[in-house]
Amino acid sequence: MRPVLFEMLGFPINSYDASKVAAALLACYLSARELRRLGWDPDRAWSLVVWATVLGFVAGELYYLAEHAGSLSPLSFGSSGFTWYGGLIAGALTVVVLARRCGMPLVPLAGIVAAPPSFAYGVGRTGCLLSGDGTYGTSAELPWAMAFPNGTMPTTVPVHPTALYEAVVAIALGGCCGNCAADGRR
Repeated sequence: MRPVLFEMLGFPINSYDASKVAAALLACYLSARELRRLGWDPDRAWSLVVWATVLGFVAGELYYLAEHAGSLSPLSFGSSGFTWYGGLIAGALTVVVLARRCGMPLVPLAGIVAAPPSFAYGVGRTGCLLSGDGTYGTSAELPWAMAFPNGTMPTTVPVHPTALYEAVVAIALGGCCGNCAADGRR
């Protein structure tokens, strides 16, 4: 595992943060491509994705803090501790609000924006795997079980690589959603 990918100007560039940036850029690109294909303004994709991403991370952190209100420490306010469904809720609401403000019809937009976040989530979960962020499954004796001795949250016990499982499922789901959207099915 590689929690830190490289250093730039003395600052560590870690795999977790790099994967989140790559995920957002991928979602922007794929969403803009779909909007362009339908004759809509592709620049709107960037606003939708950037705002949904930023507010999604803020809400994911706030949801985490609310869940753990009884056991917070100064470390709870760092760069870890996100609850994904807090981000999902805020991201979806952000897209709805921005779409309405821009006069974009919600039903076709929902079909367009289903696949890119799924692909992005898969990329993001790959970063979680690379950083060894502690979102592991239970111990396992399977051939693909992994230990994360150098992870952000180290473990020497082989465990289910749940981040890898989620990445594979998310990318497959994005492929299915993308094919349906391209074929005009919802």
